[in-house]
Amino acid sequence: MPGCGIGHGDDPTQRSGRDEPARHVGADGSNREAGCLLARELGDDLESTLTTFADLTGCEVDADEDVVTVRNYPECAGYPGARGPVCHFMRGLIAGAHELETGERTPVEEVRCRAAGDDVCEFRIGRKPREPTVPRLDGLDERALRRMAHAASEREPEEVAAFKLASEYTLKFHPADAAAPIFFRAGRLYARALLRLYNPLEMTSFLSIVEDVTGAECHLGEGNRMSIEPCPECAGFPREHEPVCHGVRGALHETLGTFGKEVERVEETECAAVTGELVGRCEFRFELRGL
Repeated sequence: MPGCGIGHGDDPTQRSGRDEPARHVGADGSNREAGCLLARELGDDLESTLTTFADLTGCEVDADEDVVTVRNYPECAGYPGARGPVCHFMRGLIAGAHELETGERTPVEEVRCRAAGDDVCEFRIGRKPREPTVPRLDGLDERALRRMAHAASEREPEEVAAFKLASEYTLKFHPADAAAPIFFRAGRLYARALLRLYNPLEMTSFLSIVEDVTGAECHLGEGNRMSIEPCPECAGFPREHEPVCHGVRGALHETLGTFGKEVERVEETECAAVTGELVGRCEFRFELRGL
């Protein structure tokens, strides 16, 4: 499909340590392209694509000529107050479905978004988007975490799993080398936000906090290794040929640097998605500078 290519990037762990300024690697654009790619898997036109997506994820979609209104949409559920619309995946899904129907590549703008305080998410077909808003974690606190958990608890587990697979799987594997730095940076940012929120004195204390937040068990082992079980990042993914938990790699990179380790590289040595486990254990090895 024209216009559904994702830009390439390299892994930040190959270039530098913790002190390199985090770069924006096009997360908004790649999410949009992932939605565009998914559209051709779900239907033949705008109506059938949106109907299938709504059935899978539990949201409500109403399309009226060039306006698409989405209620109870999971992409922005539970976000702290955003400066603007953040549902880039849905923008891409609508654009891709519209192109299937008309053969024309048309821009889509999100004009209202629940993450920005609106009651629904609304999209206009044919309007060029303004400067995209990338969700930030500056406002992350315990209240925001509770709000996120509440937003997830209100949805059926099958709907949460369907949206995770529909959005993340498409983004991770089309192509994987472009998505790796996006998820890696996201992992660093989430770890940084949690470290700022809880301000732990030791790394082991922080891993205990991560266990409480995620429900996964984190274990630091010998030989500069860490395991997480069950790993939430690759849970539900079909078997792949390469490890996919770039977000966990990024979070580990950020955490080690916070506690005084000069990190050269973080590598995922075992991935549940590679072995075909629906939910399983993943292991990571990190190299430190000067060692």
